[in-house]
Amino acid sequence: MFLYGFSVIRPLSVVAALAIVVMAFFSAAPARAVGSASTDQFGVVSVGSPATDVGKLTVVLYSNTPITAVTTHLVASGSSVDALDPALTEITSSSTGPSYIESTWSVAMPITEAELALGVYNVSVDVTFADQTTQSGTDVGTLSFLDEPQITLTADHTKVGYDYSPTVNLSGTASILAPDGTTTPYATGPLTLGTSWGASQQLTTDADGNFTAQVSATGSGFVDVGLAATSDQAAGSATVILTQVTDPIRLAAKLSVNPVSYGDWDTVTGTLSYLPFDTGTAYKPLAGQRVSVGIIDTGGEYLTTATGTTNAKGDFSIKVPSAGYGSTPWTVAAGRSVSPNALQFGPAEVNLKMTVKIATKITNFHLKLNQYWGLSFSGCLNLPEKAPVTVDAAGLVLQYSSGGPNGPWHTLAKNIPADSRCGNDGVWFASTAYAPQNYAYYRTYFPGNNLTGTDLLGSSSQSVLAWKYADRVADFSVSPHVVANNGALTVKGQLQQYYSYKWHGYAGQTVYIIFRQEGSDTWYWIVKAKTNSAGHFAASFADSVGSATWSAEFDGNATHLATSPPGVYVRVS
Repeated sequence: MFLYGFSVIRPLSVVAALAIVVMAFFSAAPARAVGSASTDQFGVVSVGSPATDVGKLTVVLYSNTPITAVTTHLVASGSSVDALDPALTEITSSSTGPSYIESTWSVAMPITEAELALGVYNVSVDVTFADQTTQSGTDVGTLSFLDEPQITLTADHTKVGYDYSPTVNLSGTASILAPDGTTTPYATGPLTLGTSWGASQQLTTDADGNFTAQVSATGSGFVDVGLAATSDQAAGSATVILTQVTDPIRLAAKLSVNPVSYGDWDTVTGTLSYLPFDTGTAYKPLAGQRVSVGIIDTGGEYLTTATGTTNAKGDFSIKVPSAGYGSTPWTVAAGRSVSPNALQFGPAEVNLKMTVKIATKITNFHLKLNQYWGLSFSGCLNLPEKAPVTVDAAGLVLQYSSGGPNGPWHTLAKNIPADSRCGNDGVWFASTAYAPQNYAYYRTYFPGNNLTGTDLLGSSSQSVLAWKYADRVADFSVSPHVVANNGALTVKGQLQQYYSYKWHGYAGQTVYIIFRQEGSDTWYWIVKAKTNSAGHFAASFADSVGSATWSAEFDGNATHLATSPPGVYVRVS
C-alpha cells in the first residue's frame, strides 16, 4: 500500500537494516543468541538484499567462534517446502569485541526469477563452526524477492513565493528493476501523486514510463509520486521538497492631516515594497497587497477599522474617521501582520498617532446686570454629540468689551466654577462679577486645553449687552464740618442721570442720607430726601450720632444704577 508523504524502503534491505541492528548489537549484549548452550553461539544482525540488486541475498551474523559455512533455506509464506537452498560465501569477517566475530555472507551469484518465483520468503540458515559443529534450521528473517520500482521526480522550480509561480510542473520516469538486474519501463501504468497539503492526483505513464503532472503549491511541503505494490512488486516513491520563500517587506505610512478636527476624515497614505529573496539588492514596489489600519484594544487584539490595496507602484490611500476615536494610536499593518497565513511576506507595522482636536461650544449663556453693578452669568461648555471625552473647563473666563459686540475683549473674571454636567458631556458653569461700566458687552471664552488627554479647541459664547443708566450725585455738600452735639446739619446735592451724551437732573427719586461713625465700617441712613424737578435734594436734621463721615446714596432701580458721592467728615465738638 502506497503511503502518501513517505518514501517506502525495502524493510529487509542490507543497506537499511544492517546499520540499525549493528548499533543495537554493540550497545548491549546480543539481543538473540541461537544455538546450543555449549561453546558455539551465533546471532543475526540482518538478512535481506539491496533494493538495486534484489537477488543478492546477504546475511550478516555475529558469533563467539568462527563460522566456516552458511546455507540458507527459502520457504514461501504459508508453505513448508524449501523453494531454494542457496549456499552463501563469506564476504567479510571482523572482530567486534573481545568475544564476538561479525561475518557477512552472500550468494555467489544473484538469485534469478528462473530459480525463484517472485514473492516473500521466510529465511532460515544452517551454520557450521570452525570446530565442525553445526546448528541447522534457525529462522533469521524474510526476503522480499520482488520487482523494484525505480521512480525519478523533478520539478521546474522548488521555491514557493511572491516571485515564483505557485504552479509547479513535475516530470519523471517510472521503471521496474527485476531481481536479475534487468530494467523495463513502467509503461501505461497507474501512479499516485500525493502532497503534504492533502492534494492528490492519479497519473499514467507513457510507453517509455514517462509522466508529467502539475500542482499548485501553497507553501513549504513535499510532493511524492509512487505506485501501489502488487504481489510481485515492492512499493516505491520519489519525493520533491518545496521550500517557502518569505520576502521581507518595508511599509511607509503617514497621516495626511494631523491634527484633525473631530468629525472630519483623515487619510493614511504610504508605500509598500519588498526585497526579493534571491536577487534582491533593492526594494521593489509591492502591488495588489492588502494594507489595514486599526487599533489595538486593551486586550492586545488588533481591530481593523479600514483597509486598502496597493496600486502598481505599491502606493495606498486609506480613509480613517476621527469621530468616535479621539486622539488615536493607529497601527498600519501589511504582510503577515494582516494575514497570518500569508507566508510570502514577513510582517510590517507602522504606528501613527492621530491627534484629534474636538470642538467645544458654549451654549445657553445668560448674563444679568442688577442695579448694584452686580453681574450674574451661567452657561454650558458643551461638546459635539457622542464625543469620546468629557470636558474640563479650566481656563474659562468672563470677558467684556466697551467697544462693541466684536471686542476688543478684556478679562473680567477667572476661575469660574463648573461642577455639573450638561448637554453632550459638557459642564455647567455659573458665577458672579462686578460690572466695570454701566454699558458693556459680555461673553465667556474657553481657550481650549488638553487636560483629559484630548485636544479641546477653544470657543466663545455669543456676546450679550448689559447696561443701565449711569447716575451720579453732583455738588454734594455737608455743612457745617464742625457741629455741636445735636447741632443742625444740612446735606444737599443734585442727583443726575446720563443720556444724550450729557448729564441731566433726575427728578422724583429718593436719596438716602447716610453716615458711618468714626471707627466703623458700617453705613446707616438717617433721613430720606426727594429730588425735585431738577434733581436737587436737601435735608436738615440734628446731628446726634457724633463725629462721622456723611454721604448720600441713590439705590438705583430697574433702569438706573445705584450711586453715592465721596463722604464728608463732620466733627462733633
